Amino acid sequence: MMIKQLRYSGLFILSVLLSFCLQQQSLPFFASSGNPSVFAPTSKPIPASLFNLNLINLDYGASWPSIPFRIWRNFYADWPLLEPRQGEWNFATLDRDMALAEQQGVEVMLILKETPTWASARPEEPGCCYPNPPNGAVAEAKNIEDWKNYVRTVATRYRGRVRYYELWNEPNVPRFYSGTIEQLVRLNQAAYQVLKQVDPNITVVSSGLSPYGEHLRYFERYLALGGGQAADVIGYHFYVAPHAPEAMLPVIRHVQALMAKYQVADKPLWNTEMGWRMENSDQNIEDETWAGRPLNSRDAVAYLARSYILNWAAGVEQVYWYAWGHRSMGLTDYNLKRPKAVARAYTELQRWLVGSTLKQCETRQRAWICQLQRSDGSMAWMVWNPNRNQRLELPPEWGVRQMQELSGKRHSLVGRNHVKMHPTPLLLESQPT
Repeated sequence: MMIKQLRYSGLFILSVLLSFCLQQQSLPFFASSGNPSVFAPTSKPIPASLFNLNLINLDYGASWPSIPFRIWRNFYADWPLLEPRQGEWNFATLDRDMALAEQQGVEVMLILKETPTWASARPEEPGCCYPNPPNGAVAEAKNIEDWKNYVRTVATRYRGRVRYYELWNEPNVPRFYSGTIEQLVRLNQAAYQVLKQVDPNITVVSSGLSPYGEHLRYFERYLALGGGQAADVIGYHFYVAPHAPEAMLPVIRHVQALMAKYQVADKPLWNTEMGWRMENSDQNIEDETWAGRPLNSRDAVAYLARSYILNWAAGVEQVYWYAWGHRSMGLTDYNLKRPKAVARAYTELQRWLVGSTLKQCETRQRAWICQLQRSDGSMAWMVWNPNRNQRLELPPEWGVRQMQELSGKRHSLVGRNHVKMHPTPLLLESQPT
């Protein structure tokens, strides 16, 4: 999970500033002057596996998600929770979660992380993130064989049931990991070896870094030491709050450039945490204040939709929203049960995207047009302007006949030659569904 205080590096601030362009009052497609930014993503159809969730607080009354998703990123495989004393294992909570996931037809990604006090290299060091956290939890294991036994025990117990494992959470944040990068890579290499021995079909996700401080330098050092080689997938947390989703793009590009530099560009890139604070209809709390003011319902819908579209356009293959069941960043209200309007948009966006091919996304003067090809060969366009309302002249060759909103509403555009874009994406269709 993201930290309470987020400090952006100079490079990140510069990237955010560069992502803001000049504005204009009317946009006749992209016929105006200026060089557009064009994203030409993979030619494969968008899979349902793009849509995944961090699901938390089931122990505190959170409802099971009412929205479709493929993979549940689960936090309850932490070593101190499973083996608080050497040789004494407690799988009750994780077994319950596994049974629930299977009952609901979703897969699970387990995060292998932290160290029980008895195995810790620094057993007197304050722990983190639980009620009464055990000392030594954020340190590496003093004996690598103990770490390997933990990984082997978990992987063996859930062999054939869990296909995805992530190696530590936000280790570049000192409150989550206190060891060196060299020690982290050693842990990851050992875990990767053990996981593949237990089941070669397991997909191993690298340590998901937080966009905290000099995170890109940390990532480069991690890759230089071989961290990327000890994974099948590169995971990253592309939080940009309180900024808009478009601010993710230069960060994603920089991560991809480092992947290419260290010869892991052939591995998929997944965004395993991303989110913003969102207003609750019942009660708001001062929590996760690093993310700025809570988004209202309209902006929450806009940010979620643009995030998924732009991640796929930039080459990110899976996104894990943070989080269902969170009291300030949740897709549910503070009571952890009632879905917000943004949850409806999450479902509607899947209807727009899954099975279609994103041919191209193009931006000029901060307006965006993303072209979709449907499975039946028909075309559609997703359009928005992140900052304001803006007139878009519809090219006759598009043959647009219908407009859809993320609320599910549909509007006929027969005889219309323009629409008004705004920060929430609209779907323009040549063949109404």
